[in-house]
Amino acid sequence: MKSQAELSNMLTVLAQMVKNMPDDQFSQLVGDNDSGLSRLPRSNERAKHGPKAHISDASSVRMREILLSKLRAATTREEGERILESTFSKKDEWFEFARFLDLPVQRKDSIGRIRHKIVEYTVGSRIDSEVIRGRFGIEYGGR
Repeated sequence: MKSQAELSNMLTVLAQMVKNMPDDQFSQLVGDNDSGLSRLPRSNERAKHGPKAHISDASSVRMREILLSKLRAATTREEGERILESTFSKKDEWFEFARFLDLPVQRKDSIGRIRHKIVEYTVGSRIDSEVIRGRFGIEYGGR
């Protein structure tokens, strides 16, 4: 059983999460519908990431999808790298986007390695495929 101090600390953290919760999430939490309490985040992931705590899941996914479409429109790997570098500054952001793409990344991977995986997945593989098919006027003469 938890001690009084542990319980007090947990309730303080919970109170802080409710205090920092965006209005729309709070409305869902205390709303009249039966599913209000089931809409709480399943982990304290938002509390760990500061400003991201104010971004709802739907808008976060939408932002990632917009970024993915920009990457898919990129015509060079360098352009893809510039798009990513202007978007992310922290390793956790790079890591989360790679996980969103279902790429195999590990916490020990460097930002450079994660960036390389994302660029190859979103831009590089498409460019390679187009070169093989001869879309850029470059004939692939491999035998």
